[in-house]
Amino acid sequence: MVYQEILPRVSRSFYLTLRILPRQLREPICLAYLLARISDTVADSQVIAKTDRVKWLESFESLLLSQQHPVSEITAQLRVEAHPHAG
Repeated sequence: MVYQEILPRVSRSFYLTLRILPRQLREPICLAYLLARISDTVADSQVIAKTDRVKWLESFESLLLSQQHPVSEITAQLRVEAHPHAG
């Protein structure tokens, strides 16, 4: 899983504690943690204007609340928003 590659880079201690959880809970809890880290990182960013951060977080919330967007589509949208001039 991709999260297993990402999590140790953003929180080694949280990654290590996942082992004590029942196997069926590890992935959903890890993904919830990473989603929280995404929004926290954006909210705390000093390189993005406050108005842009608010707009991005509102868009992120809308994507997460939407029943029409699987995780892969959310991830693709986040990449586009993070790098609008790439490609």
